[in-house]
Amino acid sequence: EVEENIIAGAVEKLLICNEKFVNSTIEERKRLEKMMQLTEDKGGKVFLINGNHEGGKKLMAIGGLAAFLRYPKYKN
Repeated sequence: EVEENIIAGAVEKLLICNEKFVNSTIEERKRLEKMMQLTEDKGGKVFLINGNHEGGKKLMAIGGLAAFLRYPKYKN
């Protein structure tokens, strides 16, 4: 779902826990890098969150990846 929002240009801020990035496979890391680059290309900002920080632990608890949207995405 996050990736779909990035492609749509709806992501204002992309949060990635550094543990998700470091502990991922090469394929997953390339996918994350592509999402990071696309977010920046579409005017969004990317934030790597330290997994040792309380916020990073909470982010990892929900998958290690989250996005703040510029506008709500409506499903029909």
